[in-house]
Amino acid sequence: MNSRKGIISTVLFIAVYLSVVSILLFIYSKYLLSIEEEFDNVEAYCMYASHTISFSSDNQVDFTITGKTIIFPTDEELDSLENDYLELSNYFEYLKQLNNSIRLMHANVKNSPTCRMANIHFNELDESYSKLQQDLSKFQDSISLYATKYQTYLDMILSIPKFSLSHDQKYNEFIERFGNDYKTIQNYVVEDKEIYTLYLEAKQFADSFFDNDYDLYCHIINAEGGNCPADEQYEIAAIIDNRIMHPDFPNTLYKVVYSPGQYAPVMTGSINKVPSEGVCENMSLYLRGLVDVDVPSNVVFQAKFTQGSGVWKRRSSGHYFCYY
Repeated sequence: MNSRKGIISTVLFIAVYLSVVSILLFIYSKYLLSIEEEFDNVEAYCMYASHTISFSSDNQVDFTITGKTIIFPTDEELDSLENDYLELSNYFEYLKQLNNSIRLMHANVKNSPTCRMANIHFNELDESYSKLQQDLSKFQDSISLYATKYQTYLDMILSIPKFSLSHDQKYNEFIERFGNDYKTIQNYVVEDKEIYTLYLEAKQFADSFFDNDYDLYCHIINAEGGNCPADEQYEIAAIIDNRIMHPDFPNTLYKVVYSPGQYAPVMTGSINKVPSEGVCENMSLYLRGLVDVDVPSNVVFQAKFTQGSGVWKRRSSGHYFCYY
């Protein structure tokens, strides 16, 4: 009978003891959490406590309290995350502008009246498209780094015990400050496939223009100035382009060259001579827009005599380049 009473007393003692210990642990945890307000500049501190209870043969209880350390993101780290978002937002706006510029360049290529102009616009597009690819790769890497940093800081906060008042408070503060930004970043999309399609269309248009016009440019320039220096050959070709774009002349290369009474080599048949290698190389550079030519757009005459409203330039070859 006494033995049974002893056992019951021991069980009751342990139950009461554990209840008291649990209450003390809860209070102690809250106390540890409260020190956060006193250590704003400290990154790591005790957040909650755990306990271990063991029983010896003589019913003695060993009780141990241990603290667990939680590391919060510092104010500086959170500010850095916010700055990262602002930089990504600004960079995304820049990429959209570059994207729109490429669209405009594509339209410029497709609407070009001459082969040279189409290729000049395509060269600009090609440079911008290459830059877009490089910048887009960097942008995607930056988004990945931002997402990793965001998740790391969020995990730190989620490691706070849920029974702590700080858990919901800090989680809500973090989500309120960064949650919408994170969703926005995840939705950033640059239409690379569509831009690539526009790039290919512009390239095909410029290449097709070149393929169609190259041979005739080589023949007429060879006949008109095959023995002239390269820069003069470029100027003769520019006169042809100026005529194509001028409202008082035909709007295609073939019609400009073969207009009655305009180019002597057409009448004499010298246009049919095989162009020299040098002329072909020069016309490739000219039509691809890879050389600078400063002929004013209203200079539309080139001959061994003066005409039009005045002389823009006279060459040692005897060619006069004249205004309309």
